[in-house]
Amino acid sequence: MKIKVEELTDIASVRKAYRAAAIELETINDDLLFNGEIPTPERKKQVADLNNLVYRLRVRMYELQDPAYSDGTIDLYNDKKYHFTICEHDKKEPVGVIEYIDTKNPIPGNISYEIYADYQGHHYALRALRIIGHELLDNGITSIIITATNNANIPSIKTIEEFGGELYRGTEKSDSGPIPYTCNLEKIYSK
Repeated sequence: MKIKVEELTDIASVRKAYRAAAIELETINDDLLFNGEIPTPERKKQVADLNNLVYRLRVRMYELQDPAYSDGTIDLYNDKKYHFTICEHDKKEPVGVIEYIDTKNPIPGNISYEIYADYQGHHYALRALRIIGHELLDNGITSIIITATNNANIPSIKTIEEFGGELYRGTEKSDSGPIPYTCNLEKIYSK
């Protein structure tokens, strides 16, 4: 797939190219994973080139649009409703993602986030939580759940607690599985 990313000047054409590249990459990955195809050096190069193209197209999308939210340190680019890519302020390179999933049952919505390894330790997740939490509260959502993957994920637990999360009823920090925290947004933002 030959695309000159820098020549794409409107968001619609970038999104169209992004979808085509992502579908092609997914098709190749499916062949490799599910059809037992043994990757040749050419196939490995094709996958690497497509991964690079998908990444460059994502960056190009952010270059062509303003962030949905910014706090002066991070910018959030809206990929779809309540799903955002986190970038350092005024830089278009993704450092992570944050998403609110409206589950309603059995507990209120859930926020998940990921900060890529090279960008951890800068409080980007906490900043993104504060921005998204405020937006959710403005839209009438008063309580959310954020889950730490396990008790070994201490940075995530600290982030959730600093945001204002409290252990979900009946949960212990020593539990080996996922550790849910409830966040009362009205209480958090009344401070």
